[in-house]
Amino acid sequence: QYRAVVVVFLAGAADSWNFLVPHSECGDHGDLFENHASIRGEAGVNKSTLLPINASDQPCAVYGLHPELDFVKTLYDRGDAAFLANVGELIEPTTRQQYFDGSVELPTSLFA
Repeated sequence: QYRAVVVVFLAGAADSWNFLVPHSECGDHGDLFENHASIRGEAGVNKSTLLPINASDQPCAVYGLHPELDFVKTLYDRGDAAFLANVGELIEPTTRQQYFDGSVELPTSLFA
């Protein structure tokens, strides 16, 4: 069975924080949707429009997908899609020591 990793690099206008949003059941982490909404302001997505998905081993048991991503929700619910949020690429291979030494070029938005 063919499988692929599809990487979507977002360079503005839309970002992962409006595609995959903390929704509910966040336990000791508090109301992460309200925290998200207060930071995103008008750029955020209304909670009532999000498409809920179940997550495991995450800060929240339920996340919400952007309402335009219903096809992705279908894939996720079938087990044919997964999310890797807040990842990016390095400019060059980098060891931990090189990172701390500042001896390699790093992306300006690393850990953003």
